[in-house]
Amino acid sequence: MRQEKPSRVTYEIEPQGELVKLTVTHENFAEGSATLPSISFGWPMVLASLKSILETGHPLPFAPPSHAAAAVAHVPA
Repeated sequence: MRQEKPSRVTYEIEPQGELVKLTVTHENFAEGSATLPSISFGWPMVLASLKSILETGHPLPFAPPSHAAAAVAHVPA
């Protein structure tokens, strides 16, 4: 993955009344990117933990990825 060209992550924060909407866009992946399948597991965990921190003050505990999940994402465990 280090040999791939950089991709771009954009965060957009918008007020929605008394709430705030966070939109994360990750784009510009190289053709056949190995990064795209691996972040498909990463972003949901990161954003869920961010939500937990904002609501409770504590991040979610995460276990290392299992070999099965890593194989599906084509990532070395």
